[in-house]
Amino acid sequence: MVARRRRPRRRRSASEAGGLWKAGLIAAAACALFAGGAWLYVEAASANPKIDPVTLCPSGGPAGVAAVLIDTTDTLSPVQRLDVLNKLRGLREELPRGWLVAIYPVRQTPEQPPRASLSLCNPGRGEGLSQLTSNPALVEKRWREAFDTPLQDLLGSLVAAGQGDASPIMETVQSVAVAEFGDPDKKPLPKRLVLVSDMLQHSRSFSQYNGTKTFGDFAKTDAYRALKSDLRGVEVEILYVSRANQERRQNADHIAFWTDFFTDDGASIERIVRIFG
Repeated sequence: MVARRRRPRRRRSASEAGGLWKAGLIAAAACALFAGGAWLYVEAASANPKIDPVTLCPSGGPAGVAAVLIDTTDTLSPVQRLDVLNKLRGLREELPRGWLVAIYPVRQTPEQPPRASLSLCNPGRGEGLSQLTSNPALVEKRWREAFDTPLQDLLGSLVAAGQGDASPIMETVQSVAVAEFGDPDKKPLPKRLVLVSDMLQHSRSFSQYNGTKTFGDFAKTDAYRALKSDLRGVEVEILYVSRANQERRQNADHIAFWTDFFTDDGASIERIVRIFG
């Protein structure tokens, strides 16, 4: 048998090699552009999440809940009003994007069922957003006009509210615990409760003006069982308004009473800040 002769391998011409090199370069550039476009899309989606146009909450629901209770049954002095508003503005700055803030007044007669005077999510600010993936000016405008201005206007009006013959603090806390924190969709979320009050409970169920009681004494009463709340997992902050001529009631024992009250309900006291003036 005669062995077949192999054909010599044809070498690619310089032009063909150059064409393949260019094709590879184009493919690599296309992949890079695609990856860059995908990155920009992901960045844009994270910087501009879809939100409800009415509540300003993310389409999947709020990321956390902050309920603010403002005691409107006693008048604040001008200095106290300024101090409270400054501290509430600090709370606004601390509020993460996507958190719901619900404002409830403590009124002489609690509403049944309770209704928030304002309930909006923080849509996020424009500061720090990239021009490539967002419109920072538009985001800031939305935050200011749709969220911050209504919030500040309401807080100003509630802090300036007048007198009342009753101060049902526990009843209002219980109502808000059910309305806001008891919502099954909100139970897994982080929660905060902020109270602006002198914390002098005064209602038909229980009054701290009728002699000083420890929480241990209160826990033995029917009022305790009627006013108990489920505040498990809630962080509590109290802006504790000092009242003239109430030093005998607003003392260390009074603060200990409320610390025990919230701890018994499952909450944790984050801080208690005195409001003087």
